[in-house]
Amino acid sequence: MAQQQPPPAPAFSLTPAYNQRVALNYNERRDAQVYYKGCEALEGDPYNGKGLPEFLARISNKSNQFEWGEILTVNGRNFLTNYADITANDVRQHAIAYQTQNDRRAQNSNMLYHCLSKSISTDVHTKVTTNAARYDLPIPTGPDPNDPVENRYDGVCFLKAIIDETYTNTLNNAAVARSNLTNLGIYMKTLMDSNITEFNAYVKRNTQELAAANETTSDLLVNLFNGYRECKDKRFRDWITRVEDDWIMRRLPLANDGLVLLELTENYYKDHQLRNLWMQLDEDQETILALKAQLKQQKHPKVMTQTRTRNTPKTKARNDAWKLVPPKKGESNKKNVTINGKEYTYYWCQHHRKWTIHQPKDCMLANKSNKEKDKKDTGKKEGNPRTSEEPTLKVMAAALKEIEDADSDSSISTPS
Repeated sequence: MAQQQPPPAPAFSLTPAYNQRVALNYNERRDAQVYYKGCEALEGDPYNGKGLPEFLARISNKSNQFEWGEILTVNGRNFLTNYADITANDVRQHAIAYQTQNDRRAQNSNMLYHCLSKSISTDVHTKVTTNAARYDLPIPTGPDPNDPVENRYDGVCFLKAIIDETYTNTLNNAAVARSNLTNLGIYMKTLMDSNITEFNAYVKRNTQELAAANETTSDLLVNLFNGYRECKDKRFRDWITRVEDDWIMRRLPLANDGLVLLELTENYYKDHQLRNLWMQLDEDQETILALKAQLKQQKHPKVMTQTRTRNTPKTKARNDAWKLVPPKKGESNKKNVTINGKEYTYYWCQHHRKWTIHQPKDCMLANKSNKEKDKKDTGKKEGNPRTSEEPTLKVMAAALKEIEDADSDSSISTPS
């Protein structure tokens, strides 16, 4: 008796969606589950019209899982990355071609439509559905032109409508992206603590904008180095300078798309954050801060002022005019004044040029003037170079400028 042959091994498939050319049989439980899973919403929050590249990246992840690559390839180009360069008519003709074949591609398109419909916000959904003709395709049910027509919502056309509603499909987008990449140094200066992760994400978003318009940039590495040099972390600036030197001298090969450099800087940033080394001051920077603080203190010394004592009467401004009238020749520089029913003794103070409670010999202005005069005279006699604050301030300012010129560190600021 002939030996029974074992059944052939099933064809390899990376995901349960298996070969997209094989139509799903919805009478089979497994095929039905593939369909319902494909119709589920994308992971993450509903798309609200902002962050289109991130939204398309989530669609790409699901496309890989369910093998939607064929329907998302329009005229040989990936629609998810070249959406700005592919017209609505191109997408429509592409969709009609596979819809009329009634094969797995039409089923995948239906799954994509329901998935997208559940993955956008109410506001975006309202805008897109106001013109359903953009994705509602009339598909003939038979080869005869007189056969009835079946209207189908196509997923790829629906995605095109979503993009058109939330993305200005003009050359201005690519121009703005190119300008942003040219001015990365300006953007770095706006970042709190020079967050490299945020900076790199900004770079990737703008390069994606260029790719969507089928454009590229040939000077991305130069722009990246210009941006990194504006980082406030001195250790990072020293490190990135060495990296740039190695690249210029061809000791370090870097791809023009910048991905290798983005990864290197990202790893450096995360490592130094983990070890609490990011934005730590070195000795020169600490010296600058100390000098600036000392300069500020010496330029703005505390000034002692004449204060009102407990016995000083409170009077209204309009009743104080008499205080400014000096005694006439021959009159006493002392007089008694009744204010609010209470008598006070006032003295004419030649230093304040007004009548005051204190006696002229006790005036603080007089004492201060005498001390400064004595100090000045002593300095002249002894030849002391530190008789005033001016020489000290000049020395400190010169030292500070020398350090700052050598370091040219924009991250140091005077403590308030």
